[in-house]
Amino acid sequence: VSATLCAEIPPERASAIQALQQWARVCGPDGTLLWRKSLCGPMVLVDSSTRFAIANGRDPDGKFQNSEGVYLGVLPEQFTPSNTSIRWGQQEWATILLPLPADAFQRLGLLAHESFHRIQPSLGLSASDAPDPDLDTEAGRVWLRLELRALARALRSAGVIGHQSALDAMLFRTYRDRLCPGSAAMEAAMEKQEGLAEYTGVFIALRETGENISREARIIEAFEDSNTYARSFGYAVGPALGLLLDRYAPGWRPRAASATSLDSILISA
Repeated sequence: VSATLCAEIPPERASAIQALQQWARVCGPDGTLLWRKSLCGPMVLVDSSTRFAIANGRDPDGKFQNSEGVYLGVLPEQFTPSNTSIRWGQQEWATILLPLPADAFQRLGLLAHESFHRIQPSLGLSASDAPDPDLDTEAGRVWLRLELRALARALRSAGVIGHQSALDAMLFRTYRDRLCPGSAAMEAAMEKQEGLAEYTGVFIALRETGENISREARIIEAFEDSNTYARSFGYAVGPALGLLLDRYAPGWRPRAASATSLDSILISA
């Protein structure tokens, strides 16, 4: 970001522009590595209170001001500021709320997560994000918590302990599915829709920051304290399944679209 641009906008906005520039350097190679398709594309960062927006390309309405490679303006009223993807003009745009996380791991993960959603339909990986109410029953919570603990231990461990912990997680899941008939299909859909997006974010954040995989294991453990699991569980379980599939079933990603579920690939492995 140039000294001129920094002088014109507040520091928090300048840091957002720097985040867009960093993302531009990694979205192509990292996306192709993961999904054989670049994650680069239209993205707009927006302040929900003021609707001030920073886009990485020219807006379809031609109202944003070009400021040395980024475009500054106000998000049109027809869009609700949120972390999502929108159809703006003839393109899909990833929209992300400002301020961005100060932590590099969280920031990269968020940019990657929403960018994945933008290309998700073209990969054949879109699915339902309907919540699973069974996960907020006593049986659902108990056996998901056991699965989360086993997944975190599997991520941290190698060799026999890692393998056994991954197996334990899948055994806990299989038993939970028997206690809660019908849950498996709902969970599989959520893990594909939101879990793969979060896995993409975690994979890229680990790769670009150099953090240890224990960072993600701690996130999974912290999720155990959530008040509700019905919809949010995919954000914890999805990355864990993806990272373990990277370990035990290399080359699994092209099969994800046609697979019944991510856990079915892991169980087979």
